[in-house]
Amino acid sequence: MPCPERLTLKHISILLALTAGTILIHGYHFGIEDAAIYIPAIKKALDPRLYTFDCDFFLTQTKPMLFDEAVALIAGLVPLSLEWIVFVLHLASIFLLVYGCFRVSASIFSDFAARWGGVAMVAALITMPVAGTKLYIFDQHLHPRSLATAFLLLAVSDILHDRLKRPLLWLVLSAVMHPQMTAFGLVYCLFLIIRKPLSRLSASATSGLFGILPFMGPAPAAWSEAMATRTHHLLQNWHWYEWLGIFAPLSLLWLLRTEARKINNPRLEFISTRTAAFGALFFAAAVVISINRSLLRFATLQPLRSLQIVYLMLFLLGGGLIGQYVLKHRPLRWLLLFIPVSAAMFLGQRAIFPSSHHIELPFSGPCNKWVEAFDWIRVNTPREAIFVMHPFYMDLDGEDNHGFRAYAERSMVADRMKDAGVSALFPGLADRWAGQVRDLDGWEHFGRADFTRLANKYGVSWAVLEKGHPAADTLECPYRNDRVSVCATGQQASPREIPSDPSDTLQQHAFTPLPALHP
Repeated sequence: MPCPERLTLKHISILLALTAGTILIHGYHFGIEDAAIYIPAIKKALDPRLYTFDCDFFLTQTKPMLFDEAVALIAGLVPLSLEWIVFVLHLASIFLLVYGCFRVSASIFSDFAARWGGVAMVAALITMPVAGTKLYIFDQHLHPRSLATAFLLLAVSDILHDRLKRPLLWLVLSAVMHPQMTAFGLVYCLFLIIRKPLSRLSASATSGLFGILPFMGPAPAAWSEAMATRTHHLLQNWHWYEWLGIFAPLSLLWLLRTEARKINNPRLEFISTRTAAFGALFFAAAVVISINRSLLRFATLQPLRSLQIVYLMLFLLGGGLIGQYVLKHRPLRWLLLFIPVSAAMFLGQRAIFPSSHHIELPFSGPCNKWVEAFDWIRVNTPREAIFVMHPFYMDLDGEDNHGFRAYAERSMVADRMKDAGVSALFPGLADRWAGQVRDLDGWEHFGRADFTRLANKYGVSWAVLEKGHPAADTLECPYRNDRVSVCATGQQASPREIPSDPSDTLQQHAFTPLPALHP
């Protein structure tokens, strides 16, 4: 049965309910993980005066896409704070994802329970880790990859209906959001469009995949240091259970292929087979890269991140079969399956973000002490101030992976977390990154002389010190809480007038208004 061209009110109601349920289960956070790269890029587009010292560490990654410019354009046109805009766009990306899943599911299954069983399964499991890739199926914050994934699902739906012009539009929209995800999606779409035998198709795809190697130039020596922080790029660094995250999905897809034959569902058989072959191709590429040192530069393309598509299709197809043959039209069965699954995913997210609200709404004040300090910095320090902090600050107790630049709107000396990842992807940054992080060696014992050295070399004037750092007792620290201190480090520090009660600035967690896009 073809996917309906127009959504009915019933369909829209279910999709909206799934969108709301997804937020309740998996939570929402602003400025975490990869958003530590994308949010500063958006703010830089809104106000070019920000981040004059360190913008290359996030703009280099966002330059090939239009995501940050698009969000900044919306922010310049809509009379809402950036936090509200980002939250609404995240909701929209979830809605597009479940809508895309519904369209794909409707092109494979005619049974109502099968269609919605697959969509509900994806919604319940979107923050499932994808093997050892450091990816979720879908992030709990606004990410360009999330939008690209939704567009790819719409392309897949049109391909399954032999409408081969529309997918080009979806792929273009995906490409301007996230080129890497689109590259995987393009290969996947070709696996669905080209009806050659799998052996010939895989051989052609492999030839094209490795054909780009001659265009990858030599990398600076410091790049190896940056790559050493990205252990997930190479298979030999994976744990045994992460390897299971490769073989188990591919095996299950092959079982789905067998089941599809039994129930005489040729579309399910076709897409299960092609998805398994797609995953196997990129696994083979990852193996070749991992065992051949001359191909190490190719590891930065992270071929196993293609597993995001494999996982997404596995849960969509497997959930569809469970809906058709197990859940059927029995509400109690649906509850018995999805309540425990949703509860497990909810508890998993609470374990990852124990010191933050599960849903960090734009109007709610932060409960995370690091975020409180970052907010104080944004309000009370000069725009041109340059900060320094622990090189692994996002991993420290209570920090919960919140990005400093995203909240504080200030520059910082490079870290060994997100800045290392960008430097691994773009070797031209590696020397600058390595020089800065090496100057932070021995951070736990830093004193006045070390901060003076950083002031003379980089213009550092402020430091964010974690609880227990000895320098917090010797420096002037106008803001403190039970996790972190914000301290002036030298003569270059020029703090604004500090309110008598610093917590007064934190009552509202909304950003100060930003100017519209500059021409």
